[in-house]
Amino acid sequence: MYFPDYSGGNPYQKLLYAPLAATGRYSTQAGTVDAAVKLAASGVRTIFHVHWLNALFATCASDEEAWRSAGEFLTGLSLLRQAGGRIVWTVHNARPHEECFIECDTRVRYFLCRMADRIHLHAESHLGCLAHLPIDRAKVVIGYHGGYEGYYGEVSWKERAQRSEEGERRVLFLGMIRGYKAIDVLCRLVQEICAKGFPVTVAGMPLDGKLESKLRNLNHPNLNLVLRRLTEAEVHEMCSSHDIGLLCYRQVLTSGTLKLYCTYGMVIVAPDLNTIREEDVCGTFLYYPPDEPEEQAIKIASQLRRMGRSKFSDLGRKSLRVCTERGWSRELFDGLFQE
Repeated sequence: MYFPDYSGGNPYQKLLYAPLAATGRYSTQAGTVDAAVKLAASGVRTIFHVHWLNALFATCASDEEAWRSAGEFLTGLSLLRQAGGRIVWTVHNARPHEECFIECDTRVRYFLCRMADRIHLHAESHLGCLAHLPIDRAKVVIGYHGGYEGYYGEVSWKERAQRSEEGERRVLFLGMIRGYKAIDVLCRLVQEICAKGFPVTVAGMPLDGKLESKLRNLNHPNLNLVLRRLTEAEVHEMCSSHDIGLLCYRQVLTSGTLKLYCTYGMVIVAPDLNTIREEDVCGTFLYYPPDEPEEQAIKIASQLRRMGRSKFSDLGRKSLRVCTERGWSRELFDGLFQE
């Protein structure tokens, strides 16, 4: 049983659990910790898989409400353990992205470090980003974040190669527009890349009006803004019709957008962060410093403009190996009831 259920707007949970269901040893469903307690108390071997903690505070309007929500959740986890259930926590971010109810969030994280039977990370490098938490390394299991092959649609490699040959290389920034993605830096990057003659698309729903205004204030004929949530068909069209995937973060553990770009064989331009470098299995990503990106962005854009078709296509094919060599794990929960 997993919480929260974000599968409606993000295929991550569907793809994560599909290999487990295929083994025939697991059934999966979304549910609250209270539902998991009832299931465990009925005699069913129950694993409660905790994902994004921001869901605990989504409807809280005050610190008092946030502490109440956190307390009820932790009480539920304790009751689940008493009923014989197991707890697995996937750590998706080092700190709350929106910096809301940080004390409550930290309390829950410390509790999970102590009470979880397993702590799931998508890469070894994440441990360095989580040094502020008392994580017992004996509990840690590394299970890579796989790709999105076939989920949104099939990739036309012929069309991609033809577009590259014609010199029509387009840049895409895809994903929800949120503060932790360093939107000020993104705006500076977009300005420089557009100025170098690249068509750039920024596509995703802004978290608030302030972030949306920053992007709408960018005015360049090479810039296409699609500031709303995309349908799955539109995600496929965007990734199919663009050749360069742009990432922008101050800090990140796992980037689902990176995996999406790689699934479509896009050339990756990313901030120079250890957690992203760990994904660069062929050493082909193009990096800029996260805080002062403009000068390097100009160099990268010039490099991509001059790059021959064969070299450019080779970078894209090597991006695809990030997904093919590191797929979704089938063993994430194995042995929990023997430990």
